[in-house]
Amino acid sequence: MEATEITLVERVKGKMYSANYIQEWRVKCWQEVPDKSYEVLTLARGWFMIKFSKKEALEWVLERNWNFGKIPILFKRWNPLFDTQREKVDEMPVWVRLPGLPPQFWVQLVFREIKNNLGHFLEANMSFVHSSDKGLAKILISLNLREGLAEEINLKYKDFSYTQMIDYEQLSL
Repeated sequence: MEATEITLVERVKGKMYSANYIQEWRVKCWQEVPDKSYEVLTLARGWFMIKFSKKEALEWVLERNWNFGKIPILFKRWNPLFDTQREKVDEMPVWVRLPGLPPQFWVQLVFREIKNNLGHFLEANMSFVHSSDKGLAKILISLNLREGLAEEINLKYKDFSYTQMIDYEQLSL
């Protein structure tokens, strides 16, 4: 397996913490990670490189939003050209919940339109359409933290318009 498939880089936004302090957090929060085997290398500027033994463990970490107390933690897939000096930490992937989204807006097209106001669209979780939680659509966006967090967004689809409240899942800034 290629190193790029099983390796992440990690950084806590803002203040830099010691490797031991972050590792204590990982042990506490990653209790359910599949195959807890991973190696951590401390890089410059508060970055850590995490190499997992299995791709499933990496995917498990990436599927969630993480906070160190109230501070967001950025996880990105590592690549050989990763440079701690040039890497920007202004954006991070965040699941955004859209509580009470009317059924006529439950389409990928509307989710993609949301990106224009919030960030870069990454994916939509459409599983809610077939569940009892129909009023809780979720999209994954690359959120630009410098632009601030919108509380609502105006949506238009065909002849319908709607003001949608936004809930940033597990994000405490």
